[in-house]
Amino acid sequence: MQYDATHVVILENLKSTDVSIKDIDGNPKNFRLHRVPATMGREIFTQYAPTAMPKVGDYKSNQELMYKLITFIKVEAPDGSMVRLSPQLLDAHVTDFEMLIKLEWEMVKFNTSFLNRENRSNLLKKFKVMAEKYLNTLTSSQSSD
Repeated sequence: MQYDATHVVILENLKSTDVSIKDIDGNPKNFRLHRVPATMGREIFTQYAPTAMPKVGDYKSNQELMYKLITFIKVEAPDGSMVRLSPQLLDAHVTDFEMLIKLEWEMVKFNTSFLNRENRSNLLKKFKVMAEKYLNTLTSSQSSD
């Protein structure tokens, strides 16, 4: 199934949780995170980390995945209502890079059970080893050219 900007998922039908995330100045903002449906989750979460890796990943691909991810988030508007985030509304409600990274991380944690507290450290260690092996492979292939 192909998803695009016109694909509509009714968020109220998805499991959700409320979180408060502080911006760089310590000001809190309330968000409602929703579970990402299975096929969209597969598309987003299998590519998210690899496309974000410096000098190896693809920023534009990662940005597109982030735009898809944020459509499963609502933000509390000044009047107290919850508004669904979109790429067009992102900078109006998420005030800085640090807040955005925290929000993305909360979505990854909420949508994956293997990032619970016990497994997070082991997963990051494994990811680091995989990344180092990949970078070593790239380096050795360039030096043999």
